[in-house]
Amino acid sequence: MRTLEDLQQSLARRAEAAPDGTGMVERARAGAGRIRRRRRIVQGAAAVVVVAVAAVAVPPALRERTLPAETPPFRSVTEMSAAMAPGSDFVIPWRVSVGGHEEAQVAHRTEVTAARPEQLTVNEGATVVVFDPGAYDPAALRRGEPVTVGERQAWYAPDLPREVDMLPLTERNTPAKTSGPALGWQEASGAWVVLYRHAVTPKVRAELIEVARDLRVQDPPRPVSVPFRFGWLPSGLRVTGLELHDTTLLSGKSAAVGYGYDSGPAAGDAPLTVFAQTGKGDRDWEAIHPNLPAPQRAGGHDAWYIDRQTKALTPPEGGSIVVVDSGTCHLQLNIADSGRIPQADAMRMAGELTVSDCGDVDTWLPLDG
Repeated sequence: MRTLEDLQQSLARRAEAAPDGTGMVERARAGAGRIRRRRRIVQGAAAVVVVAVAAVAVPPALRERTLPAETPPFRSVTEMSAAMAPGSDFVIPWRVSVGGHEEAQVAHRTEVTAARPEQLTVNEGATVVVFDPGAYDPAALRRGEPVTVGERQAWYAPDLPREVDMLPLTERNTPAKTSGPALGWQEASGAWVVLYRHAVTPKVRAELIEVARDLRVQDPPRPVSVPFRFGWLPSGLRVTGLELHDTTLLSGKSAAVGYGYDSGPAAGDAPLTVFAQTGKGDRDWEAIHPNLPAPQRAGGHDAWYIDRQTKALTPPEGGSIVVVDSGTCHLQLNIADSGRIPQADAMRMAGELTVSDCGDVDTWLPLDG
């Protein structure tokens, strides 16, 4: 079984929009919603307690619905549909869900399991985005080359324009415009599926088609599970986005979930962002734990409430951090506004929190919306 760190060198050159390697300390200092440009697919998962929902490739048309407003959504934020066919050479080590679309990073299985993956010359995989009906304008894609993928009518575009949204959980978005090879089609549900790569190579068209043949878009989509469940949340909070690293081929498992208010997103950081990571081998924890004050007991776990800068962590301005150590999981609750979620509410969330084993996805719990 490979660790996430083992894959760093191989996958660094392959992923354009994946989590960076920021640790819990640096992530907290930067603020709950701040995300630097992503370069690595898996290294960031080794420190998911510090990574907000990952970068999402978003074509400009995402913000302009092109189908009637009454078109039903394909899925909720707490559901995902992208999967690989049984026996496929490809796996999904990283996936994201936000309103309107989900994203998955597909990698070759041998990259995840090889002793020296950086020496491989296998298919580089793809970034896959599944757009809800009405959330994607396919006009530019359809100007590309018609191709057949299995029984699907698809189009290949060697230089499809798009935008990369680095802060999907906040209003502080400055999407970067880019372009690159892409392959896409429409599902029977009305959802559009687009596979992206960063640059043109001699094999990119054939490699995208190879990935597409093994890709399955499940209808209905499957509910998402994470290694925790809240027994109580402040009124009005709902899931607005999530990031998962849950493939069984990796020894490090992790999840990040962002929560917003029913009244709509607030400018700045997500009101509440929860990061959970496998406790075993958490190097950030080794640096943080000695510098934390004496813990409180909350829900049978050690917990720390931090609302000012310490040697270990700095909460977002005007906010707070709750750290929970369950033994098998390290969790961090980043609260953007401690006036709206005061200490008593923050500790109640921690006290009524059920935590499973972050390293065993079979124990993970369905995520409540």
